[in-house]
Amino acid sequence: MAGGSPLALNLGAGLLIGLGLSGVSFAVVLGGGGRLVAPEKRMTALALASAGGSLGQFLMIPTTQGLLASFGWQQALIALAFFVTPMFFLGSMLRGKAVAAADGSSPFRALKEAFGHSGYLLLTLGFFVCGFHVVFIATHLPAYLVDLGFEASLGATALTIIGLFNIFGTYACGTDRW
Repeated sequence: MAGGSPLALNLGAGLLIGLGLSGVSFAVVLGGGGRLVAPEKRMTALALASAGGSLGQFLMIPTTQGLLASFGWQQALIALAFFVTPMFFLGSMLRGKAVAAADGSSPFRALKEAFGHSGYLLLTLGFFVCGFHVVFIATHLPAYLVDLGFEASLGATALTIIGLFNIFGTYACGTDRW
């Protein structure tokens, strides 16, 4: 497989990034964080954790743009690797006690039950649509703006503003404080 082939791009940018995100993104944080707080405070805690993801977008996009502009993509990737290294250590704080099912159920039985429930399927579809459009915008908006003749920093600014408003919107929706 050549380094510049479509297969290499799909495996690297698609599969590997997808696996990486599944290991450090919302599923891990929300699952672990949800177990750490009392049920009556869980909604607020999960809203804060979700808003924290948008805070990361708000802070890291201009940081990344600055690194790219100042040092080039190779050094920017190395610097970003150092920024994310603490995730490995902070993730260990989210470990909870394993919970054994009292009815002797297995993960396969739980998945079969989940896929048989329309609420689970609709929630999964909603997460897919949300994730798809967010990644679509984050991937294509900056390049589209450059194609139109704008500076690359405009795409970074647009994504940063989206992240800023997501902080407040996510918290407000997650805590049901309207």
